[in-house]
Amino acid sequence: MKVALVHEWVAQWGGSESVLRELADLFPSAPIYLGAWIPDATGRSAFPGSRVRTSSLQRLLPLVGGNHRRLLPFMPGAFRALELEGYDLVISSSHAFAKAVRPSGSAAHLCYCHTPPRYLWDLWDTYSPGWRGWMGRPLRTLLRRADLRAAGGVDRFIANSRTVADRIERHYRRSAEVLHPPVHTRRFEAAARLRRAKGRGPEPWFLAGGRLVAYKRTELLVRAATRARMPLKVFGEGPEWARVQAAAGPTVAFLGRVSDDELPHLMAACQAYLFGAEEDFGILPVEAQAAGRPVVAYGKGGATETVRDGETGILVAEATEEAFAQALVDVRSRSWDPARIQAHARRFDAERFRTGMRMLAERAVGGGGAHPGGLP
Repeated sequence: MKVALVHEWVAQWGGSESVLRELADLFPSAPIYLGAWIPDATGRSAFPGSRVRTSSLQRLLPLVGGNHRRLLPFMPGAFRALELEGYDLVISSSHAFAKAVRPSGSAAHLCYCHTPPRYLWDLWDTYSPGWRGWMGRPLRTLLRRADLRAAGGVDRFIANSRTVADRIERHYRRSAEVLHPPVHTRRFEAAARLRRAKGRGPEPWFLAGGRLVAYKRTELLVRAATRARMPLKVFGEGPEWARVQAAAGPTVAFLGRVSDDELPHLMAACQAYLFGAEEDFGILPVEAQAAGRPVVAYGKGGATETVRDGETGILVAEATEEAFAQALVDVRSRSWDPARIQAHARRFDAERFRTGMRMLAERAVGGGGAHPGGLP
């Protein structure tokens, strides 16, 4: 089976790039077609340059100061223009317009959809507030049409969560099978075992972090911890760093960027992990649970699928400072079973993703329908 992989871009490392890496490992001979290739150190080590094929947008990057997002209006055409000949299967890993590719011949097209682009659909007003939103509406209309056209060229959608499957149904009128993204739970379980072997329990401090962007609501978490006078450690970097730091009281400490090796030990040591975003899926809460720690999460989006309220954490009904402050008090007052939390996290292990993706790929090339028993 000859496979090609397609993804919007590789720039700052994130969850969708982790999925692409898993796909690249699963199909080691597959070339990787990208709209733009401006990798950070993690991206360069994950994807050998010899496997990367770039679109016409790569040549335009100098004209936009290297900011690939400014090329968004040109992405549908650039992906449609990619020459994908001689493949049995094309897998697009898409959160924007990678799904616009058009495989040649009888090749099947599977789209692993991280989400329909929310800045064009349900979060337009959040991403483009005020006059920018009004001025941008003609472009939004054009890009929505391009997105619908791209979706029409997909043979089968795979959603990374039930939340995203619902969006695919709502925006594209297409059904999708759900295959949760890969989480390397064993790394976090190993950190928890090491901590137990040293006779060390959880520390009194909470943990939060990731990319510091507005929709993650890290500022809200910082305000909640300050309000509750609870110790909180925040890791990560991003454009909201100054705003988040300005909201912090004396109980909040900032760790900056942490390495892949450091993160499992931080997760295993914390009192609980805090998560304020309405995410498509959300890998970090699963990693915390793999380390045996409960999660305090906003009760919308992917967290409703990954956190069992009262069993592996607390789902907070309102994204407010007061509600999260109370949840910090509540999570500390309860008794949690680390083994039970870890058993739940294993449902999202990377091996399940690999098995499910392999099954879907074989089914797509073989022309089979949906398996009555569903994915593993």
